[in-house]
Amino acid sequence: MENTINRQEQEDLTDTLIAISVIARLLQKEETK
Repeated sequence: MENTINRQEQEDLTDTLIAISVIARLLQKEETK
């Protein structure tokens, strides 16, 4: 049970980190225009 919860939390964290890096990349592109 605990393993499943931890895995879900890890996936959520990974998704959040990916989203942040994608947004950061988009912001950098906007700045260079």
